[in-house]
Amino acid sequence: MATAKRYSSVRIGYYLFASAVFVATIFALFQLAGALVASLVLSFLLSPIINFAENRGVHRVVVVLGIYLVVGGLLLLLVLVVGPILSTELQRLTQEFPTYEAKLAELLINIRASITRRLPGVEIPELYPYLKERIIGTEGFELTSMMSRLSGVFSILTVAVLVPIITFFFVVDGHVIQKAFLRMIPNRYFEMAVLLISRIGNALQSFIRGQLIDALYVGVMTTIGMAAIGLPYFVVIGIFAGLGNLIPYLGPIMGAIPALVVMLLTPGWFTGANILIVAIIFAVVQFTEGTFVYPLAIGKSVDLHPLVVILGITIGGQLAGIVGMLIAVPLVSIVKVIVEVVSSYLKSYKIL
Repeated sequence: MATAKRYSSVRIGYYLFASAVFVATIFALFQLAGALVASLVLSFLLSPIINFAENRGVHRVVVVLGIYLVVGGLLLLLVLVVGPILSTELQRLTQEFPTYEAKLAELLINIRASITRRLPGVEIPELYPYLKERIIGTEGFELTSMMSRLSGVFSILTVAVLVPIITFFFVVDGHVIQKAFLRMIPNRYFEMAVLLISRIGNALQSFIRGQLIDALYVGVMTTIGMAAIGLPYFVVIGIFAGLGNLIPYLGPIMGAIPALVVMLLTPGWFTGANILIVAIIFAVVQFTEGTFVYPLAIGKSVDLHPLVVILGITIGGQLAGIVGMLIAVPLVSIVKVIVEVVSSYLKSYKIL
C-alpha cells in the first residue's frame, strides 16, 4: 500500500515536472519566435545550395561556413555602398520632419474644411490629431532617441547573433531533427507524415525563395526609377516598395504610398506630369515583375485561387496586422497541403 502511494507521488511529481518543462519551453520559443522564423526562412533558402554541394562531396559544415563568409562580404559591401545614402536620407528626413508635419496638418485641415463647405450637414472629425497619435505617437517623432534605447539595441543584437547560430544548426542537423520527429509518429501514419513534411517543406521553400527574389527585384528597380527622376528619399521609397511587394495584390498599392507622400510634401513635385511619371515607373516595374520575375521565381509553388489569397490576406490583416498579411498565404498553402494529403490517405483507406 505504501509502495503504491510512493509510486503515485512519483508519477504525479514527474507529470508536474514535465508540464513545467513543456510550459517553459513554449514560453522560451515564443520569446524567440522572430529569431526562429528568420532562421527557418534562411535554412529554406540555403538548403538547395547546400544539398547541391553535398551531393558533389563537399561537407555541409564547410558549405555553410563558405556561404556565411560570402554573404557577410556582400552585406558589408552593401552597407558600404547603400549605407551612407540611406543614413543621409534618414538624417534629412529627421531634420525636415517638422516641416513635413506642418504641411500635412495644413493639408488635412484644408481637406476637412472643403468637405465641411460642400457637405455642411456632415460632421468631419479632426483628422490630423488622430493620424498623429496613430502613426507618429503622442511623444512626437524622435528617431534618434528611439534608436538609442538600450533595450531595443539589445534585442536587435540578440537576434543578429542568434539567427546565424540557429540557422547553422537547422541546416547542418535539420535531417537529424526531422528523423527524431518522425520516430515519434506511429507506423501506420509514418508514410503520410513523410509526405506531409516533404510537400510542406518544398512549398514553403519555393514560396519564400521566390518572394524574396521578387521583393528584391521590385525594390531595386523602384529605387533606380525614383533616383533617375530625382525624387527625394528614393532608397527609402525602394525599400518600402520591395517590402510591400511581399503582400500579394495589396502590396504594390501599399508600396506606392510613400512615393505619393514624398511628392505631396516636397515643394514642386506634386504636379500632374510628375504623378504620371511616377505611376508609369511603378506600372512598368509591376508589369515586368508579374510577367517575367514572378512566374520564374515562384511558379506554381502556391497554387491558390486569387479569391482565396485575397480572403486569407484580409483575415490575416484583421487578426495580426502586417505580420498576418505576410504569413497568410504560406499558412493557407500549408492548410491546403494538409487537407489534400490527409483526405487522399483517408480515401485510400476507404474512410472517406
